[in-house]
Amino acid sequence: MDTLRQDVRYALRSLRKHAGFTTVAVLTLALGIGANTAIFSALEALLLRPLPFRDPDRLVRVWQTAPGDSAVATSPANFLDWRADSKAFEELAAYSETARNLTSISQAQRVNTVSVSSNFFRALGVDAARGIAFGRAVGGREVVLSHELWQRAFAAPPDILGRSLTIDGESFDVVGVLPERSGFPEDGDVWVRAPQDIPETPIGVSGDLTKLRDARYLGVLGRLRARTGLAEARAEMDVIARRLQREYPNENADLGIRVVPLQDDLVSQARPTLILLMGAVGFVLLIACLNVANLLLARSVSRSREMAIRAALGAGRRRVVRQLLTESALLALLGGALGVVLAVWGLPFLRATLPQDTPRLAEVSLSTAVLGFTLGISLLSALLFGLAPALQMSRDALAADLQGGRSATPDPARHRLRGLLAAGEIAMALVLVVGAGLLLKSLWRLQQASPGFHAEGVLTLRVSLPPSDGQTPASRRAFFDEVVERFRDIPGVQAVGATGRLPLTGRSISAEIRVQGRSYAPSEAPAVCWRTATPGYFSALEIPLVKGRMFSAADGAGAQPVALVNETMALRVWPGADPIGQRIGTAMDGDEGSWATVVGVVGDTPQQSVAVGVLPEMVRPFAQESLFPGDSMTITARVAGEPEKMVPAFRAALAALNREAPISDIRTMESVGRASVARQRSAGQMLALLAGLALALAAVGLYGLLAYLVDERTREIGIRLALGARPLDVLLQVLRGGLRLAAAGVVAGLVLAGALTRVLSGLLYTVSATDPATFVLVVGILLGAAACASYLPARRATRVDPIVALRCD
Repeated sequence: MDTLRQDVRYALRSLRKHAGFTTVAVLTLALGIGANTAIFSALEALLLRPLPFRDPDRLVRVWQTAPGDSAVATSPANFLDWRADSKAFEELAAYSETARNLTSISQAQRVNTVSVSSNFFRALGVDAARGIAFGRAVGGREVVLSHELWQRAFAAPPDILGRSLTIDGESFDVVGVLPERSGFPEDGDVWVRAPQDIPETPIGVSGDLTKLRDARYLGVLGRLRARTGLAEARAEMDVIARRLQREYPNENADLGIRVVPLQDDLVSQARPTLILLMGAVGFVLLIACLNVANLLLARSVSRSREMAIRAALGAGRRRVVRQLLTESALLALLGGALGVVLAVWGLPFLRATLPQDTPRLAEVSLSTAVLGFTLGISLLSALLFGLAPALQMSRDALAADLQGGRSATPDPARHRLRGLLAAGEIAMALVLVVGAGLLLKSLWRLQQASPGFHAEGVLTLRVSLPPSDGQTPASRRAFFDEVVERFRDIPGVQAVGATGRLPLTGRSISAEIRVQGRSYAPSEAPAVCWRTATPGYFSALEIPLVKGRMFSAADGAGAQPVALVNETMALRVWPGADPIGQRIGTAMDGDEGSWATVVGVVGDTPQQSVAVGVLPEMVRPFAQESLFPGDSMTITARVAGEPEKMVPAFRAALAALNREAPISDIRTMESVGRASVARQRSAGQMLALLAGLALALAAVGLYGLLAYLVDERTREIGIRLALGARPLDVLLQVLRGGLRLAAAGVVAGLVLAGALTRVLSGLLYTVSATDPATFVLVVGILLGAAACASYLPARRATRVDPIVALRCD
């Protein structure tokens, strides 16, 4: 212990004495460690931290799988069969989500409502912080509030239990409040006990929900029995799926069942990006360590006399190595401490850069686990950058070192090691810059790709009809017709319409298509996205008409049912034929005797994002009969000037019509487009930032190496200049040395990049992971940076005074 304290005191004196070296080394390490700490804080919160539920490792999501292995929701009847037949689950619970109007407060709000089976919270493994989270008996209309809604909408009153709330005109009793950040789904505000113990449909279908087998809208949450493995549950559900296929071939043909751990399911979208960024910051830390190792090797020359004296006084090689590693550990700990500070500053940027729908994003913080990780990588860094220089410096001192002489010929072994480290920095920087280049090129192509409409100047907002007694489909349609008319009269509004769901915000309602005169085998009927719209919707977004006509005011409730289809559906259902005049229908349009005539084909607009592509879609006039409840519509308005400045006018116009009608989700279509590529944008921005940092560190490392070589070879350069060498020859020689190192690093980096960039494939759009143009551009950037880093030492070498250089010997 005394020896350790002595080593620490000596190391502190040495680092304080060489403040310039210490500052550069600590800052370099802080950048690498800070970046790792920030990214690991997100990875720990989203992927590693257990969910805030009892025994979270036993929680699973259960999905139906359609052909192509895509996960889909399930139907009530199938869910009841699963629950009755399964023995692997302690609980199977169902839920469905929808947005509804909370009106029994001072200002009506649109809240995310989760209709759940009575055993939902037992399956989830969470107890209420206040009250209860539903009892076992199927009771009346009861609700549980999220902790966040209890604070936001009610100002956290302690007497909230027993209070009556009005949601969409129905009265509910508050029986519980959940603990903070413990709800599922995460964005839920209110959990409603389902009246038949089967969650209600988002579109308000009436009748006995327990008999529905072809309406797939339920999410299913499962809790495995103790000592029951995931493989056992999957095997059991496969048997149940095959039985349902045999017994109900029309509804369950080709449908399987997938069981996925809940945490894996929640983070499935965020995991690839986080792992990618963790690998990137690992490269940045390695570059920082190589940089500091090079600094230590450069410093070893000036400390060779000190090490020789220590050896002469009896210090063994192990003792010298321990002393030098102690200094490295102190450097790393100082860098780690500063890195934590940088990570604290960077966390708000990280949270803002990641997609805002990332689960548990608000929980990203510097937890105890993150600080432990930072300490661990700090000590590992000390070993990475300190071991090689320590071994080099601990070699037996040469007599020339002890006498203070300087050899005219530098130590080739030391130079090879430093050159290898510099080339390694360039290789890793090239990998990161190539990855950033691929993502940025992909993002640029995504932004240049046409979404099928013109987003500039379009404001969107969700308007919900407040419930009232005697409300009918006709009265709901009349309300939204009046909303559209009033918005159209606002000065500056050029076109306005309404739709059930915007492009780029999700698949909307999916239904199997019926085509008059054509029959499909079970499960072979194409699934189409189904939406409603008013005539002005297409004008507001400037969606082109490809064939036929658009909707008009004549397409009302008493007129012949009509529909528009997109180009993808026209090609999929009627390849080589004219879809105009064809009669089609879905379960959303009514029973099998309900048909709508195709009157037009409109341009494709992606339902989810341009990167995902376009699905077949049919659009029905909002004014005509369908099963769509029509209690909430998104208004699209093309305006002159800045769309955001029109919001007060829209609020005032709606308040004049109905003060209780909530308005929500106010966005421009441009922001909708940006949100649809948020995953690619966040990965591209973060990787570009890390690549820039890596490139700067590599360039600084190369500059430091060449500057050191010039300094060490001052006598040699002076002799050459004295014997008649031209300054240009010296300049070119140093430049060639730098570019040779850069070329070696580029070659190694190209091999590494070719192997590693394939992990980006899932984030790229119309760009290959081995895109030649990107690789060529990045090689040019790296060589250019290397040339710039080499020029300053080379220029300094040409200014060596031969007389001064020879006098120093």
